Amino acid sequence: MSPIPLSNGAMFVSSSFLDTLICPRASQYYKINARVGDRGSTAMIFGQHLHSALSLYYRLQEYNLDHDTITSRVSTLLEMEFASHPTDQDDWRNLNWAMEIFQQLVQKYRDEEFRVVRYKEPRPCTKCNGGGSLAPILTITGEWNDKEVNNPSNHCLWCNGTGDTSVMSEIPFAVKLFDHLDYENQRSIPIYYHGFIDLLISRNGLLYVMDFKSTSQLGQSYWDDKKAIAQPKGYSWALEQLLGVKVHGYLIRAIRTVPPPKYVAEGRPNTKGEFKKISDWWDESLSQQSFELGPGELDEWKDNAIAQVKQFFYHHSQGLFPQNKSVCVGKYGKCQYYEVCSTFPVADREILLNSSLFKDKEQNMNLLK
Repeated sequence: MSPIPLSNGAMFVSSSFLDTLICPRASQYYKINARVGDRGSTAMIFGQHLHSALSLYYRLQEYNLDHDTITSRVSTLLEMEFASHPTDQDDWRNLNWAMEIFQQLVQKYRDEEFRVVRYKEPRPCTKCNGGGSLAPILTITGEWNDKEVNNPSNHCLWCNGTGDTSVMSEIPFAVKLFDHLDYENQRSIPIYYHGFIDLLISRNGLLYVMDFKSTSQLGQSYWDDKKAIAQPKGYSWALEQLLGVKVHGYLIRAIRTVPPPKYVAEGRPNTKGEFKKISDWWDESLSQQSFELGPGELDEWKDNAIAQVKQFFYHHSQGLFPQNKSVCVGKYGKCQYYEVCSTFPVADREILLNSSLFKDKEQNMNLLK
């Protein structure tokens, strides 16, 4: 079996990797083989574009720009995102629908009940590496797009061309989780937890991690899942280590991305005689909920994460990553490695993993300074 990939002698683990550990086989393909699906689902791509739009929206708040200017900048970004990573042509998750969702969201949350936390001193923009300008976007067809018509100077949208930013948005981090003792090779391997935090906010003087989520369904089961999810707890733990301050909880801002039913859009009752105004439908589709962190909750997250990573090392030492068949198909569909695990003889799985259906996953995080 191939060795575990390290960067400068250290291993970097993300929330995405920790999520794969529910199935050891998936964690092997993700970390050891370092192969992931070549193209995400339309839902995932659409969600990423919305995520970028919201991140830019909050970044631009620090420059005292008027509402129309900010909206124009976000529109330009969305055009560039859909040009470089288009969704399926016949799918309703397109540029126009993304713009409609963004407009509705800004209208609902125009008067925020929190403030965005800022760095004490401006930092180089991570989008343009402090240069203040962006390169043209290469589209999926291999052609340079001309979406800079709305951005003629090609200046960086994220930092308003200044090269730096003070808003604590998309915060990169790498925090040591623990040192793994590799007895077989008689060495200690530092394990770093890394990622990007959407936004750090202050509500009534208390710090919260804010996370943007897109979904096709909203309801009590959705919020029950978000209460139990590990990622925002991990991000909260990382922030406490980085800043030396207490993070009180996390705020999930959810966006239901499906369009309204036809009877709602047309303003008429459905077959059951039920009527719902389009404004009420949007209010339900754009929802948020905050979760307070209990005493010891972040310590428990850390203990669980360490135990999971140690189990990964154990499977590697045994040369076997067993398949957990109970999670081959989940609430979001098939596992990205479903077809690989369904391939026989076993030797052919490497061929499929190395095919054009998958791409290399970047292993290294250059966050250690």
